[in-house]
Amino acid sequence: MSFEGGMGARRKREGRSELVLRSIPSLRRPYLVMGFGGWPNAAEISTITITYLKNKLRARKFGEIKPEKFYEFSTLRPFGTIRRGTIRKIELPSNSFFFVRNEDAESDVIFFLGVEPHLNWTEYLDCLMEVVQRFNVRRIITVGGTYDRVPHTHEPIVSALVNFPALWNELRKYRIVPSDYEGPISIHTMLLDRGRREGVEAISLWGHAPHYIQMQNPKVAFHVTRRLVKILKLDVDLSDLEEAGRQFDLELERMLAQKPEIQDYVRRLEEEYREPASLELPETEEIIQEVEEFLKGKEEKEGE
Repeated sequence: MSFEGGMGARRKREGRSELVLRSIPSLRRPYLVMGFGGWPNAAEISTITITYLKNKLRARKFGEIKPEKFYEFSTLRPFGTIRRGTIRKIELPSNSFFFVRNEDAESDVIFFLGVEPHLNWTEYLDCLMEVVQRFNVRRIITVGGTYDRVPHTHEPIVSALVNFPALWNELRKYRIVPSDYEGPISIHTMLLDRGRREGVEAISLWGHAPHYIQMQNPKVAFHVTRRLVKILKLDVDLSDLEEAGRQFDLELERMLAQKPEIQDYVRRLEEEYREPASLELPETEEIIQEVEEFLKGKEEKEGE
C-alpha cells in the first residue's frame, strides 16, 4: 500500500479545515460510495449497506469531516459512556472516509459513512467535492432508504436517480427503476446536482422498504448491495447478508401467523401492488405499532 504526502496532507487546502485527511492513499480513479444516517436512511438501508461492505472488504479509514459546524447537538446529541461515575468516552456524529483496492477492476473504492447534516450544507458539500477532486473520483454513488407502499412478500424495489441521463444505459441491466418524486430533498439530491455542475457522474440508489415495518431491514439492504457490487465490479460473497434477509422474513411470517389483521392488511397491499391505485387501504399507524412491538418484544426475550 503506497501513500503520499505528510503533514500537508492532514489539513485541507483552501482553508476548509473541517475536512481532515490523515493520509493520502494512491488510488486508481476510485468510485466514491456514500451512505448517510438520518432522514434518508429509512429502514437503515444506507448505513447497513455501507457498513457491511466496508467491514467485509476491510476498508481502511483515512479521513473524516469534523462535525461541529454541521450538527445541532441538542437534536443529535453526542453519545457518552460512563462507568462507575467516570466518563470513559464521548462520541460525536461521525463522517468518515475509508478506502479499499479493487484488484479485479480498473477502479478502487472510497466508502463514506456519515450523518446527513443539519447545517451548512454547501460547506459540507465542499468537503465532499474536495475528496472527489483530490482523488480524481470516477463516479459518486449514494445509497439511501425510503418507506413505500410495498409488501414484504415481493422482491424489494431498487430505484435510482442520476445526474446525467446516459447513466441509465448501464443501470437498466441491473433491474433498477427510475425514481419519480416531488417534495423535500436529501443531501443525496444536492450532491448529485453539485456533481452535475462540476461534470462528475453521480447515481443515487434507493431501497424501498415496506412502510409498515419501520425498523432496520436486511432484506432490502441485500437487494441494494447486490446491485451496488455489480456496478462497482466487486467480488464479494453476500451470502451472510442474504441469509439475514431470509431470517428477517421468517420472523415476519411468524408474527403474521399470530396477527390475522396484519395478514389481511398485507394481502390487500399485495393486490394494490399488482394493480396500482386499485384499492383504498386503511390507516397504517396501528399496523406499524403492532409490528414494532412484536419484534422489539422478541429482541428483549432473546437478550434475557
